[in-house]
Amino acid sequence: MGKELISELRNGVRVMSIEARYLYSANKMEDENRRSIPIKSGVGYDTSKYWNNDNEKKKVPDKLYTVKIPYSLCLEKMYELNSEEFKEDDYSIQYTDMIINVSFKGSAKREKVLKSGKQAKTKFIIKNYGKGKNEFGSLKKVNRLDVELKRKELREYIYEHGFYLNGEKYVYFMRSTSKSRGGNMLFIKQKYFYDLLMKWGRLGIVFAQDENIDIAGIKSYESLVLSGICGKVQIKPEEILLINDYESVFTKMASVTKTNKNGRLDVNDEEHKYHNAIWDGESLMDSSKYKEFIEFDGVSEKNALCGKSFVLLRNLWFKSAAFSFDIQRYFEDHNIQLKDLRKNGWTIATDIKQIKLITTPNSLKILKLKKFIDNKYENKKDGQLRSMFEYWLNYIEDNSYFGVVKSEHGIRDKARRCNAQILMALPLSRTDIRMLLNEGEFPYMYAMRNDEDMFLMHIGSRKSSNNTMISELSAFVPGFTRTDMFTSFKNNTLNDYKNNWKKEGIKIPNSDFCVCVSNPIEMIQYACGISPSKWTRVHDDREVYCKYYDEGQELIAARNPCVSSGNILCVKNKYHKLLDYMQLSDNIIVVNSIKSDIMERASGMD
Repeated sequence: MGKELISELRNGVRVMSIEARYLYSANKMEDENRRSIPIKSGVGYDTSKYWNNDNEKKKVPDKLYTVKIPYSLCLEKMYELNSEEFKEDDYSIQYTDMIINVSFKGSAKREKVLKSGKQAKTKFIIKNYGKGKNEFGSLKKVNRLDVELKRKELREYIYEHGFYLNGEKYVYFMRSTSKSRGGNMLFIKQKYFYDLLMKWGRLGIVFAQDENIDIAGIKSYESLVLSGICGKVQIKPEEILLINDYESVFTKMASVTKTNKNGRLDVNDEEHKYHNAIWDGESLMDSSKYKEFIEFDGVSEKNALCGKSFVLLRNLWFKSAAFSFDIQRYFEDHNIQLKDLRKNGWTIATDIKQIKLITTPNSLKILKLKKFIDNKYENKKDGQLRSMFEYWLNYIEDNSYFGVVKSEHGIRDKARRCNAQILMALPLSRTDIRMLLNEGEFPYMYAMRNDEDMFLMHIGSRKSSNNTMISELSAFVPGFTRTDMFTSFKNNTLNDYKNNWKKEGIKIPNSDFCVCVSNPIEMIQYACGISPSKWTRVHDDREVYCKYYDEGQELIAARNPCVSSGNILCVKNKYHKLLDYMQLSDNIIVVNSIKSDIMERASGMD
């Protein structure tokens, strides 16, 4: 069952989600002064009441196991530690109690006691049951309650003391990005916490209790391995080249907002100094690796990874957007030697043919903790950085499979919906909006209204029970398209489609979402030891390249999500022969960040 279960876990695993206030109430006792004291053993919060009878088929209680953790490198590690913690009910639902999700929606309360020491009188409340026509209410007698701990205090208490659940002690573990947005946190059984998982998650680095550290940063970076993945790719330590980050510093006119001496905001056009980290979170990965992905069936990332131009990689303290590049072909064509790579970077490779990934310190978050390990190269300028890089390489030797979070996606008709944020950021008049509608939406609606085949194709591409029923009736019942039922359905569908413009925006022909890659040709040249003054420049200022568009075509680009009119910029499409070393799809756009304000205009392009 082990291999079958780990395969099923790739669709995610269900875990319990419980409110902190209920855990707190079940994990405390009071002294003679009504002060709460955490219990040191016992059952704690008991979940047995949620499960069905033993003589029935075992089913995971939906009210308790409400959170689904996606398949990740961390989930894989947990299964490796103890596969018996992962179970399956009689309905083939995978679940685990190894970790649980704790939410902080309300404060902790207790029964109200008067100054005389007597319990306050009970009160009656109306409790509603059912929904719609079946809804009814009844009076319920409840105790009066006082707030014992506010949400912030409750959070601090649970973080510090943990809790018991079904007789097992749980402690604070990690926070996934999706759960932390709602203030939720993950807790884990104490027996797996430090010696097994946290030691692995922190690469064996131990922090002293009185040490001054960036807790928020550490918790954020150590949880990168919790990101859901749709595949994996093996990158061995000797295949990685780390190069220095490069910052483009220049001065340019900008609209600058400052606070004046009266505390009011002034906006003036003036010279502003820009600092662009042009390869922030960016890597180049050899195109051969794009044929070696281990892809998972059934996960949300439906499109195949092989043949893509970009993947978002995750590993221990590593997060990077890796773009497909013929690294080895470039080395051969330009007669690059291993000694050249060591001018601006570090690698443990013994042969230049081993290099398959070029990355920068901005992608390797563990470098922020370089002061916590011994410096093996004290006599060298970047000795501490190099020491930590080699420490990380040594640690990932047994963790050389990098998780693939996502890749670029396009749409067939190349007519992406332009949402209201972008439309409001553009200086468009009513005439301009009508012109945009005439370009795409109006002809499409006209075709649906007057061409039955076009309408049936439209509803066929949008799966729903009503659409399927109408499509099948139209196919098997002669004359059905001339009935009142079909006409009414068609009119309602067209009205819904038009009303949907307000929610999702209007389609713009020849538009799509693209992933930006900043100065990749300059990156490979820098990796080869070429100084910036000798770089062969591919683009200047706001020149870009996307293979879908024509050479020299002027384009309007907008950051997504678009938060202001400053996120809109005009660019020009320009090809260069050096870009042939990249395996570019229609949804990758090469941009220039050197002496260009494109990063500021796109809010950091993050």
